[in-house]
Amino acid sequence: MLELTNTLETQLGIIKPGIEKHLSDLETNPEPDDLSGTTSLLLLRNRLNKFATDVDGVFAELHELWSSDEDMANMYLTTKKITGHRRRIDQHEEVELLVENYLRILEHVKADIQSLQQAIKTTDDHVNLHLDSIRNKIMRMSLLLSVATFSTTLASVTAAIFGMNLTSGMETSPNAFVGVTMAILAGNGVMFVAAYLYSKYKRIW
Repeated sequence: MLELTNTLETQLGIIKPGIEKHLSDLETNPEPDDLSGTTSLLLLRNRLNKFATDVDGVFAELHELWSSDEDMANMYLTTKKITGHRRRIDQHEEVELLVENYLRILEHVKADIQSLQQAIKTTDDHVNLHLDSIRNKIMRMSLLLSVATFSTTLASVTAAIFGMNLTSGMETSPNAFVGVTMAILAGNGVMFVAAYLYSKYKRIW
């Protein structure tokens, strides 16, 4: 049991620094240049969860042993070999103290695991919030480009209509070109501003 608990403590000592480093890096820079940081954290989280399952299994077995006077009495193999019979069911103080000590060690390991799991969850929430903010900015930019494209398209349609070979009475006017151009640009600007204000009113922007 001593070797087993020492092994579990050693494994925790290996896993914990890597997770803490990745959490620190992600909190400092939640938008890395590549996905290596988040991928490594995912692998470490899976490893931590598997390790937590192993620790829980060992803890449950030891707790079951600690709860059974008969099983603890049967741990005195030397006494049984020498005397030919096991100890009385209530004579297991040494084994009980050892098991309690191992349980305390595993409780500390479990507490560290839970702390790391909570830290991972908090960092995940922080990163997801940051990514949501980026997605919202991209959506707003996409909406802005769509509005600009729509208003420009309307201006192009208007220009195409005036470019048709039809008589409108404006062909001989020296100021017609400037007037039509200004009207198209003004209409384009009004359409863009109206669409923008409407999106703000509807809380789309």
